[in-house]
Amino acid sequence: MPGPEFIPCAAGSRVLQYTNVHTAPGDRAFQPPARSPRRIDPHPIMVLIGFVGLCLLVALADMAVTQRGIRSWYPSLRHPIGTPPAWVFPVVWIPIYVVMAIAAWRIWRWNPLDRLRDASLPATPAASRPIANRLVPGRLVPGGLALRRRGLQLWGWQLGANALWTPFFFGLHRPLAALAVILSLGLLIGLTLRDFRKLDRPAGLMMAPYLVWVCYAGWLNAGIAWLNPA
Repeated sequence: MPGPEFIPCAAGSRVLQYTNVHTAPGDRAFQPPARSPRRIDPHPIMVLIGFVGLCLLVALADMAVTQRGIRSWYPSLRHPIGTPPAWVFPVVWIPIYVVMAIAAWRIWRWNPLDRLRDASLPATPAASRPIANRLVPGRLVPGGLALRRRGLQLWGWQLGANALWTPFFFGLHRPLAALAVILSLGLLIGLTLRDFRKLDRPAGLMMAPYLVWVCYAGWLNAGIAWLNPA
């Protein structure tokens, strides 16, 4: 009859292993269950680089279109009160793109089980944990996973609307059509900020300067469309 056999391990513990000392030819010996293939998740820092790279790619593409229009067409327009010098726009936009990428990364990193997992582990100094885990603590939010998915979708849609505004305004010289795009952009940013804030307050706050700047750009767009009718 098969019986249990205790095998000592290096750490001094014993592992229970079943052996069959009377295994006949053709009998199946006990085999441990096969392990399922382990899923390989992307490294958080690589995902952060991906978010930042995507936003900067949109920024560079928009700058290429902007440079053609800002040298000839834009200076010939009548501008509303409060219009800044042209060099201000790239100086402001680049940090905004980076911060919005970090906000999306924080939501991607959000995990409602982090708080439960940390509570079950011995307390460890924050400095000894990986930096990716220190940045995004879990929050128990009802429907959090669906909210996370929707927030990231909204973030992607607003980035697409952002990429469309420059070709309409500086490329096609259509301030009125660009105004419709930037109004849609402001709405999408507001919805994204709302969902981000429910999951991770810092991520929501990171979207706030972006929303303020787009509202200001919308004011400039509306003023140019009003003062320069087609």
